[in-house]
Amino acid sequence: MPAGVFDFPINQGETFYYEIKLLGQTEDDVIDLTGYTAEMQIRKTADSTEIMATPEVKIKDATNGIISIFLPTTETARLPCTGQHHDEYLELVYDIYIKSGTYSNTQFKTRILNGFINVSPNVTR
Repeated sequence: MPAGVFDFPINQGETFYYEIKLLGQTEDDVIDLTGYTAEMQIRKTADSTEIMATPEVKIKDATNGIISIFLPTTETARLPCTGQHHDEYLELVYDIYIKSGTYSNTQFKTRILNGFINVSPNVTR
């Protein structure tokens, strides 16, 4: 199954917090995340070696398929931004993976979401 696509806005210097509910084919088909972990990275481009930020991603409610994503103000303040006002933002890229147990010493890893992080510049510091 292909990963979902969603673009997150981040206001530079603000707390970034989202919750995501993973669904199957219908809204009643919740994906059980018991035994899974999750990870996320933000980079300038997909092939960039530099990681701009690594948000804290937790399985908040495994049986209901809920994941939380958190990045504190100190981290969002460090994200690059080239705009002069709120309508001008820098697009970074991200993806989120979930990981489960192993099979033949190989960990199962699945990308569930990817897209852009749109960083809006901070004025009040």
